[in-house]
Amino acid sequence: MPNLRSSGKIVGASVSVRKLAKQYKVPQPISLRKLIEALGVRGSPEIQFQFGTHNLSFGNFSDGVPDWGTFKETFGGSEVYHEAFDPIFGHPILTLAFFELYKYYLKGTANGGLATGFCTSLASLVADSFWTGRADTYSITKASVHKQLTAVHGKLLSRESLLYFHDQGVEGLARVERSCREIETIFLRGCTRKSAPLLFFIPAGGILSGDYFDKLGKSHCVMPYRFAYPPGHPGPRLAPDGRTTVGDLDNVELYVWDCNHPESPNCKLVFKNNGGRLDYQYFAASSTALFSSQDGITLGMMTNGNYMLADHDMPFSGTLGFTNFILDFLLSPADLQITDAKGLKTGNFDGKIYAEIPGSLPCYLVPKAYLLPSDAALERRIAGTGRGRYTYNSITPDGGSVVLQGLTTAAGQVDVLSMNPDQTELRFTPAVAKKFNMTVARRVGDQVRAMVISGIGGDRNAEFRFNTSTELGFANLVNTGGNRKVGIQTMVLDKQGKLTQKPRVTSVNMSANSELTMEMLDWNLLDNSVPVVRKH
Repeated sequence: MPNLRSSGKIVGASVSVRKLAKQYKVPQPISLRKLIEALGVRGSPEIQFQFGTHNLSFGNFSDGVPDWGTFKETFGGSEVYHEAFDPIFGHPILTLAFFELYKYYLKGTANGGLATGFCTSLASLVADSFWTGRADTYSITKASVHKQLTAVHGKLLSRESLLYFHDQGVEGLARVERSCREIETIFLRGCTRKSAPLLFFIPAGGILSGDYFDKLGKSHCVMPYRFAYPPGHPGPRLAPDGRTTVGDLDNVELYVWDCNHPESPNCKLVFKNNGGRLDYQYFAASSTALFSSQDGITLGMMTNGNYMLADHDMPFSGTLGFTNFILDFLLSPADLQITDAKGLKTGNFDGKIYAEIPGSLPCYLVPKAYLLPSDAALERRIAGTGRGRYTYNSITPDGGSVVLQGLTTAAGQVDVLSMNPDQTELRFTPAVAKKFNMTVARRVGDQVRAMVISGIGGDRNAEFRFNTSTELGFANLVNTGGNRKVGIQTMVLDKQGKLTQKPRVTSVNMSANSELTMEMLDWNLLDNSVPVVRKH
């Protein structure tokens, strides 16, 4: 049955059918069908969005407040391990490694993070408030929804969003017309809370050009609310099957609510037919275009139902099109360069973004983060771009993670990491002498098993090697460098993230060119064999 609110003409929290019938001059005897027809529930090219009522009074901001609570809200409690993980251990085990990226992105540029604004969460809040009948949106304060907006914006890091916007970007500028007609179709068929459109400005052509992350500066999300047609235009018209529209879009304007100008009714896209291709210019409360499709920015569209209301998975979990990904990312002054056995590249090589490896793609909005195929042996080169320390993270879809922490770097230094698909064999060669810590974790049945290995290191002539089994049944370390005091901390947690035993720490002195082997006899009791060190 049609929804009475889908015309956009009912905006209060509650309505009286008798008052509506009188307002829209429904003849007696009153019937619901007559009222639906009078309301135009079948849709129109505009919704009755009123400034001062349905818009937010505050604008975009760049200071998020991510924490474990927002993380669980973004991805759902079933996806996220227990809160005790973070404060007790401080070790990036499984989802906690991703949690560090989540925090780094969502704390925003005002706090030294990556997010330049929170436009998507703001646009979705305005859309959702309108279609649930709120008439007090204008009185909402930033403080009252700051955490909510942070959590909603975090969905841009989800598996669904990363793949969805990548696929739309790959369509290039042809996506401009498709997104425009999708929005027009939704309005004409009758908009609802779930189908309400959100419009995205995204780099065209996929994440393959060297200036992709520069173009991200123009990435933005707005909420469409009205089409305006030029004089003499016959008006919008659905195709016979109702799946799209067929009218001319030349000189058509699409008005949007823009959080960068929260009280302006003069933000709009103007479409032009350019030799058979639909282009646009975007005017943000100005008579001068802010940017256009000629700048390599296409249009993406996602409904409020698919973005704000739907469940979203972390990028390395869930199943989407039978494809599973490894998520690799750096928190550092360095670039990640990945190659496969054929020499195909993914990552940032000399300022150009590549995604040649089949099944790989860089993460939308997040520099230095990549989704990689889970069935390929890959070499990672971590190329320093400045002086500092980096953390390398790799998370697999079957519940495994490898994290290298505390590594120094400088411009021109290249550290090389080779790893097989299941992360049981690892070889690491730093550009210069470096010490670091490594955390390896596995999800085995209802357990999470982890080893934190400290004091290890290497240099360009002395690689570090690590081997284990898929269930962390043993640890084999090869030290081809100098003398080292190595610590191995083991811990096991249940599915709620609670310790089942007190973590156990084993310290071992390793001489130059030596090999250490330690077997885990019983993970339930954290019982391990005495480490054996021998010459390598």
